[in-house]
Amino acid sequence: MMGDDRTLKFKYMKVKDGKTLVIVENFPGLDAEMWPEELIKMAKELEAAYSKVLTEQRKAMGLWPLD
Repeated sequence: MMGDDRTLKFKYMKVKDGKTLVIVENFPGLDAEMWPEELIKMAKELEAAYSKVLTEQRKAMGLWPLD
């Protein structure tokens, strides 16, 4: 529904073996439970996707290559 707050929210849970499980609420589609290593991987993938889009936008605006 439009207007709903879809801000990502994070909960951190210690599990039996001492590791920290990160629960991502409002994840697109569904909530997600992720290990820190998975978060880092996803963050890198998202950053790479953003960088690609930003580069393409800059090229389209004639702002590439950077001086």
